[in-house]
Amino acid sequence: PEGNMFGTGTWSYNKVSWLNDPDDFFAAWDSAYKLIKGKMPDARIAGPNTSVLYDQVKGFLVHALAADTLPDVITWHELSHREAVRQSVAKYRAWEKELFQGTTHEGTQLPININEYAFNYHTSVPGQMIQWVSAIEESKVDADIAYWNIDGNLSDSAVQSNRGNGQWWLLNSYASMSGHTVSVNPPFPGQNYTMQGVATLDEKKKQARLIFGGSTGKGHITFADVPKKVFGKSVHAWVREIDWSGQIGDNSGPKLLTETNLKVGADGTVSVDFGDGTLPTLKESSAYEIVLSPAGEAKGTQTAPTRWQGSYEAENAAHTGSGYSKNGPEGSTSDVSKFYTSGGYDVGGLRTGSDVTLDFTVDAPEDGTYDLSVFANSLNTFDKVKEQGPTNVFLRVDGSADTEQELSMPLGYKWVVWDHTDTKVKLTKGKHTLTLAAKSLDGKRVTKGDAIVDRLTLSLPSANADTRVYEGELAWLGGGARSVYD
Repeated sequence: PEGNMFGTGTWSYNKVSWLNDPDDFFAAWDSAYKLIKGKMPDARIAGPNTSVLYDQVKGFLVHALAADTLPDVITWHELSHREAVRQSVAKYRAWEKELFQGTTHEGTQLPININEYAFNYHTSVPGQMIQWVSAIEESKVDADIAYWNIDGNLSDSAVQSNRGNGQWWLLNSYASMSGHTVSVNPPFPGQNYTMQGVATLDEKKKQARLIFGGSTGKGHITFADVPKKVFGKSVHAWVREIDWSGQIGDNSGPKLLTETNLKVGADGTVSVDFGDGTLPTLKESSAYEIVLSPAGEAKGTQTAPTRWQGSYEAENAAHTGSGYSKNGPEGSTSDVSKFYTSGGYDVGGLRTGSDVTLDFTVDAPEDGTYDLSVFANSLNTFDKVKEQGPTNVFLRVDGSADTEQELSMPLGYKWVVWDHTDTKVKLTKGKHTLTLAAKSLDGKRVTKGDAIVDRLTLSLPSANADTRVYEGELAWLGGGARSVYD
């Protein structure tokens, strides 16, 4: 209400904020409540829908109780950070307990819907969004991702029809959880921008699931009190990464890191270590999923589709030519209204009339054909872009004309909304220079448009990388189907 009719801005009813004088808002609330309930007695009414949980909401509850216009669902927004979810829910529940005492509502709790959460720095980034999911699930409230940007992309989850980004796949993994939640004890409980997670145990399905993320480096995950009557002496573990693919970048789904059997310790624990040589170190932009089931007798396991991967920031690349710019800082923990960008900075200069080159030094672990992704952005309405569409640039390996490829940098609806262009490059073992240039090596072709670059990612696929296996026991089951672990 404070942002619309009952605030002080353009849409204000009388330029008086309800936060200072609530009489007009309360009168309007009572009138609308009684009108709706009079026409539709079973309708559920939600409110007051404030931009944060102001202390004045307690006064709203006092009034609504006295006027018999208490909403069926309590709503407010949380757009700043995850700690605020836990703090605000605890504050509201304390008000509720105090004010409901001695009324017909004593001993009850109204459902809470945080009907906008997260900002541009968070949305689309699995490692950021899992921290919101953890706070929301732990608080046992409902919540809706804020709608900041374009229509039809499910609040920065969808790329195009039937194509999702990393956030979509995170929410898919979250929706795949079943049974009941169990406690999660992260190193820094509830603290912003640290490892957080959600875990479930489904005794009937004989599965435990954990989704976590938000930190960089090594990680030690312990499942405690693993019930042997459910899992036996060994568990079968799938460990998968849900990586960030850009705000509007395709993501093929959780990527298998390992599938293996693990013993249940004498103390009832199962441990999974990241950064120990078997599993890679954690990335703060990624979320991770671990699924445990009984080990059974099956011997076959999948191998990870990627044998090696590296990431190279554009702002760290060497450069030549005129028109180069290092842009940023972009979105950060202190400026969540801006978009998430790997490393916090990006680079401009690949545009019409430019002669800029960006040289990325990479170190290939062995001979092979590598998958290369350029995370980039080209504003679709910009003067230099709107006529021809995606901006073309030239990719070379070690300055060789024989390796030159012409790539199209993806379009975006705003600057710094990242997508990725994908290709393959052949590399021998050792160091190489990958160049992005605004001119072809022979000078006959040039860049048309204007693009900014965030980073390159390079990966060495396994022989089975093009084969996807979907395990039946990990499917959503219905119609009497059940998981069997023989």
